[in-house]
Amino acid sequence: HLYTQYNFSIFYTLHQHIKYFYYKLKQSSPRINSTGGNQLEFAYLFVLATLIYTTA
Repeated sequence: HLYTQYNFSIFYTLHQHIKYFYYKLKQSSPRINSTGGNQLEFAYLFVLATLIYTTA
């Protein structure tokens, strides 16, 4: 349980970094429309979830 909790905190931190990166990406490229942005975010979250499940 401790190991999973430890992993979760790592991935939560990673998620924060991804959110920040996504925010900066959206700022630097206004051409990314809301649909494309959402798909991008979904892809990130999917990868994140996969990582959590495979390491937990």
